[in-house]
Amino acid sequence: LNSFYILNLKDAVKSYLYKRGLDDNDIAKFELGYAPESIKSLRFIQNEGVLLEDALKLGLVKRNDKGFYASFINRITFPIRFNNKLIGFGGRIISGDLAKYVNSPQSIIFDKSRIFYGYDLAKPSILKSKKIIILEGFLDVIFMQKAGFKQSVAVLGTALTKYHIPLIKKDNLEAILCFDGDSAGRAASIKSIKLLLQNSIDCSVVRLSEGVDPADMINSNRVKELRYAFKNRVEGGLYLIDEILKNYELSRPVQKQNAINEIVDFLKTLDKNLALSYKKDIEERLSIKLDDNFLDGIELSENKILKKDVKDIAELSVIKTMIVNKNMLLFFKKHSTSKIFKFHKTIFDEFLEFKDQSPKVRELLLDESIKVLDLEHFHKSLIDLKIAHLNSLKIAIKKSNVKDKLEKIIKIEKIIINLRNKYE
Repeated sequence: LNSFYILNLKDAVKSYLYKRGLDDNDIAKFELGYAPESIKSLRFIQNEGVLLEDALKLGLVKRNDKGFYASFINRITFPIRFNNKLIGFGGRIISGDLAKYVNSPQSIIFDKSRIFYGYDLAKPSILKSKKIIILEGFLDVIFMQKAGFKQSVAVLGTALTKYHIPLIKKDNLEAILCFDGDSAGRAASIKSIKLLLQNSIDCSVVRLSEGVDPADMINSNRVKELRYAFKNRVEGGLYLIDEILKNYELSRPVQKQNAINEIVDFLKTLDKNLALSYKKDIEERLSIKLDDNFLDGIELSENKILKKDVKDIAELSVIKTMIVNKNMLLFFKKHSTSKIFKFHKTIFDEFLEFKDQSPKVRELLLDESIKVLDLEHFHKSLIDLKIAHLNSLKIAIKKSNVKDKLEKIIKIEKIIINLRNKYE
């Protein structure tokens, strides 16, 4: 489909891109294309032998009460890749009243909350510099990479999500936020900073003038000014504190105290040592002296959003081992079934069907807290999971009215004993 879109990038659309400051090299490098009217895209998909029901599952088409229609219609297309595999598209309208940008719909292989646009191209520079520049839009990424900011990527929504965190954290990167210089951009920066600091990730914010985005600055020959803004970026926590203080009339004692309360409420969501490191900055900004115990009762934090997620380490370790080791996978297929996974069966099933194109599989591969097991520990963990599954099955049979209940329970207990004997 990407090749089809590229072939449909006609001169009229190219002229628009040229006017925006792009050239043929940029268009080729980022594989920009054009999605024509729906009927042409549907015809192409069907001519390729893809069933529309399957295309729907992959997000290539949508469906309403009138039938199927293409996900992208009369839009410039931006292919989105992960590990060099095409997993979705972004689309930009040239004119009209429709939404300026749209992304591929949520599907089994595409989840915009977990992916950065431009990451594959930016990855070598990101790993070398230990910095990732996070922007808002597709064109921002293209212009920033063109101007030498090779670590540039873009979120596919309004801000970061918890699912981006493993990708940033695993390589110990500094996250540099460079969102548009408007109220929406500032709100996105604040939301992203909170998430980054709650996960103890070093972060900073590039301040841009009101109503300006990085692409605008590059197109208006203000690259030198942009580099200066990057050089003088503000550490994330300090940016957040300053944004909070802007909302209060600090000459009024009650409002000053309310500002302190709001800052402290945020600091209590951070790791204790990180939170305490901002004490001096708060004192300087408010010309006050804080008590050494001003954060009494602070808990060593875990991101409260992430804490709610069920995370069974044993299951995830077994699954991750099979993802990276085909021999373990073959052994598992011969001796077991995905029914033994109580919490993470979907991840394993998605891996079998879509390999590493599944967002959940990619997140697991990036999660350094989940280790790949050696042969002995893999077999032991597998037996533990089987026993846990059989015990659950035994409890379910006890509660049921199935025929020959006692016989079935005795049979399960014998299997459990045999499994235990293997490692005793």
